Amino acid sequence: MTELGRPSHGSVISDLTRPTLDVATRDTRGEDAVMKRGAHPTTRYVKTDDGIHIGYQLFGEGSYDIVLNDGWMTNVDANWDLPMYGRFLSKLGERARVVMFDRRGFGISDRPSSLESMSLEKGMDDMRTVMDAAECERAVVYGFEDGCAVSLLFAASYPERTRALILATPLVSYFTSSDFPWGGRRTSPRNGRTRSPPSGGPSSSGVETCSR
Repeated sequence: MTELGRPSHGSVISDLTRPTLDVATRDTRGEDAVMKRGAHPTTRYVKTDDGIHIGYQLFGEGSYDIVLNDGWMTNVDANWDLPMYGRFLSKLGERARVVMFDRRGFGISDRPSSLESMSLEKGMDDMRTVMDAAECERAVVYGFEDGCAVSLLFAASYPERTRALILATPLVSYFTSSDFPWGGRRTSPRNGRTRSPPSGGPSSSGVETCSR
């Protein structure tokens, strides 16, 4: 455990039943609606059906909700320490009530002990659980990089809860395949190291949006 009661980054939490930070309740709407300049939203945890604690924050105000499904590197506490990203989040908060969370295995959320617990379906369940705790019935779903796959799955599984879908730099695949010629080769002929996919093609296609 860390100083503030959050799961430590290298540990698997199996017996934690009540984190010392705020645990999600049904009366959280509006608590962080108006943020003072320079202040960070309250960090909360909600427990999933399979016992994983998911960290999330609520901030901003507006006529609709946005659920931010971030990419590979995410930490709802540290996000605000990045100047450009912090400004981006603040701007989102001027338009809407934002629900920001760390999926299992990332940021301040628990690290599951099995690969099966890290599936896309489990990530989707994390997102739904956070939305339920935040009393978010229907939202604009914003997926970034790795978060796009989970966002797509959520929109297909829960269309009635998806007001619109935003996909920013969605990752189709890292490597070349029969149906994805834009990927990179798995190894370099010179040193055998794994290569990153080249820029361009659908794997770095900017922003795609659709609405309902």
